[in-house]
Amino acid sequence: AFVQSATGFGFAILAAPIYLAVINATGAIPLLVLVHLVQSAMVVPRLWPNAPPRMLKDLVLGALIGCPLGLLAFLRLDIATLKITVGVLILAFTALLIARDAGLLQATESRAAAEPSSWSTRATGVISGIMTALLVMPGPPVMLHLMGRDIAKDQSRALSLTAFAVSYVLVALLNAASGTLTRAIVVDAMVLAPAVVTATALGARASQVMSEGLFRRVVFALLIASGVGAILSAL
Repeated sequence: AFVQSATGFGFAILAAPIYLAVINATGAIPLLVLVHLVQSAMVVPRLWPNAPPRMLKDLVLGALIGCPLGLLAFLRLDIATLKITVGVLILAFTALLIARDAGLLQATESRAAAEPSSWSTRATGVISGIMTALLVMPGPPVMLHLMGRDIAKDQSRALSLTAFAVSYVLVALLNAASGTLTRAIVVDAMVLAPAVVTATALGARASQVMSEGLFRRVVFALLIASGVGAILSAL
């Protein structure tokens, strides 16, 4: 919650491997969705006016297609496959972020100045929706889509967190309809809510005072540890 509040992504990427290892059941995923909703209720109301309207609309339209598809896939996965999938995706996404920071993945000037097309943004929304229902990880496709684009940091953070919130609501409703959202999961989410509220407030403050370089190095270390941990837990 702290990392996502400060950077705009990273909650499930860090939490999913731990939740899956401790709970050792696919119920960790709908639990994470509910926990995300707590944070979204705190940050989105003041952020969404800063999100680029057209891109937000296109991401949401894509998510309306992607979330049900992701749930269908989720219902067919066993816990070991889920852990390995989470671990591999985390490590792949971390490698891309490190490559971007090292200057190995830089868009050309003409591409960076252009706003992404509606179709490419909607396709990103579909993939993000699938990953929300499947792994509670809508962030990687959106962050890669925005990589190198000439979009201000505040706009990018507002866009991603608002779009993710819509996906969380959709997936929570789908989980409730499919029966994967049980009373025990709801109780666990209520128990975790105070920690999420506190960490979200601290993360918002940290984003204003912490050195970005130091913060990103810490995040990369946590991401690598989480990815490796998820794979080892499955094996």
